[in-house]
Amino acid sequence: MRLTPARQVFVLAAAAAVPVTVGIHMHLEHLEVARACALEAPSVSESVPQPAAISLLPVPTPVVAVAPAPVVAVAGPPASALEFAHVIHAEGALVVLATTVDPSWAVDPPHTHRPRGNDLDDVPAFRNVALERLPEAARVAIGRSMTVWSPTGHVCTATVGRPVLVGEAWGAREYLEGAEDDAARTPTSDAEELWQNSRVVLAAPLASSEDCSLGLWARDAELSTPRIYLAQSDDDLPSPVARRLLQRDPAVRKAAREFDTFARETLMPQDDEGADADAFTTRRLVDRFVGRRWIDPSAGGELDIFVTEGDEFGGCGGFGPSWGAVSIDREGTPFAAAYDELGDSALAVFDLEGDGRPEVLTEQWLGPTQLLGLSEDGETFARRSELAPVPFWGCPC
Repeated sequence: MRLTPARQVFVLAAAAAVPVTVGIHMHLEHLEVARACALEAPSVSESVPQPAAISLLPVPTPVVAVAPAPVVAVAGPPASALEFAHVIHAEGALVVLATTVDPSWAVDPPHTHRPRGNDLDDVPAFRNVALERLPEAARVAIGRSMTVWSPTGHVCTATVGRPVLVGEAWGAREYLEGAEDDAARTPTSDAEELWQNSRVVLAAPLASSEDCSLGLWARDAELSTPRIYLAQSDDDLPSPVARRLLQRDPAVRKAAREFDTFARETLMPQDDEGADADAFTTRRLVDRFVGRRWIDPSAGGELDIFVTEGDEFGGCGGFGPSWGAVSIDREGTPFAAAYDELGDSALAVFDLEGDGRPEVLTEQWLGPTQLLGLSEDGETFARRSELAPVPFWGCPC
């Protein structure tokens, strides 16, 4: 039978496929024999042409779309975290959440926890509040952790409790405005009388396993740790350079001229003709300052604080108390000086932001407690917080 060209191609293709099929079958059944033969076979001469290498295309791996992992935000202090807060002591340590209060926050009349008697000292009055009536900043502070600080460092870590209104006064009851006579007094009217003559703030108790009784101010525990400046001994006085730098402040020079006038008109004894009986030598105001160094042991910064001292300053008819400060960097170079009449003593010095410009917690006799921050140029102090004084009912002079 004669094969057409097409059938010839088909027969040849089928015949060619037979050895491949047989070879694969032999390979599957006699794998170990084939491996032994391969080891005994003579090496192929390099002159014998080798079959071309077969390029194997990689089998594509199917791509499975995987949803990206959700981004987890790192928890940080809320925007309402208290950077600084005053701490008062009224039957325990309390953090002040508001220095200006609204009477509508209260839900009950004033009350005291023990009889007040004639002495107003350490007998505060309280009023409970409705939480929903409080400002948001006060509400979100409840339950947060606070670090409490004294002039020398960390005192305790505490949790903010439920706020109350706190009224405080000191002195003697007979000096109160509108004080009732003893026959008309009742526990209710007694507390109301005290309340009407008190400084009132919104404050919350600080719950802690540690002793917070020395606390002066507080800060949210999630914020950075402040740098604490430590007061040096009386023997370690500020440098003469710091005193001269403060003396060149224009505000100090102006105050020195005013003090000179005050001294001549008030302090000098006068005879009947109005002439000076005894000469009073007035020194420059800066010579009346008493200086103290405050050192930041962690960074080497220094703040030299000068305050006026003497009977002629403050109090009953004296010249207004004054104080100034000179900031010195870690290299010992004075870079800022400022003078003000915002206080007559420094309670604590610290650096909240770690920017090298310390804050000073000051107080005035019968005056407010204030947190002052040194301006960037060193020319002024900015008032950052103020706590009104506890009213004094008595005769200070």
